[in-house]
Amino acid sequence: MKLIKFTAILISVLLFESFFIIGIKLTQPEEQIKYVYLQKQQPQVIQKIIKCPFNKSGKEITTYGVGVHDDNKTGELIDIHLKVKQGEGRIYFDTSSHAFGNSIQNSIPLVIYNAEKQTNISLKNEDIFVSLDSISHDIDGTSASATMAVGLIALLENKKVNNSIVMTGSLTRTGKITQIEGLEIKIKVAEQKGMEEILIPKQQCKEIPENVSINVECVNSIEEAMQKMIY
Repeated sequence: MKLIKFTAILISVLLFESFFIIGIKLTQPEEQIKYVYLQKQQPQVIQKIIKCPFNKSGKEITTYGVGVHDDNKTGELIDIHLKVKQGEGRIYFDTSSHAFGNSIQNSIPLVIYNAEKQTNISLKNEDIFVSLDSISHDIDGTSASATMAVGLIALLENKKVNNSIVMTGSLTRTGKITQIEGLEIKIKVAEQKGMEEILIPKQQCKEIPENVSINVECVNSIEEAMQKMIY
């Protein structure tokens, strides 16, 4: 009788430990999302996350954009990291830096279209990875699209980008660089961060503030920006 009771207690303890261990495993926090997959034709976030999408077999480049904070008084330089590796023509976007905005995600296929057009290099067998470093909690807008395109073009042509120059401007399908918001703040941020030059949309030349020490150049197209930034 004692043996039966002992056996029952032992089984109960083992079952309890098993459920306890399973419970711990089930409640462990999930790994932080790194890259999300965007559909190329109609960008949207897909919930399937890839654990380690990029490795040393690819190549990468960094260029800079300028962002304005929510207070509309301050801003920051934003590091834009672009990576390319052999793949299936997919686009991966890093959301770990709070870049969740639809506008910026929707602009990436347009960036790729312009890069393919300028270089005559097809990316249908390559995967693209886009990552932005920012202290902001909500990165959005299309003002970094022209900068991203220049960076991707340089990457595909195995060239470099002059990172003493920063650019702000929205890119169209025809390669035109169009106006953006917060221009005065962006110029002042670039000046404060020690950049030598900032490229802005040509249609906003009249908005350049007085008494700035940084050189401000107006560009109308991606071709003009390439001539100034890529070497």
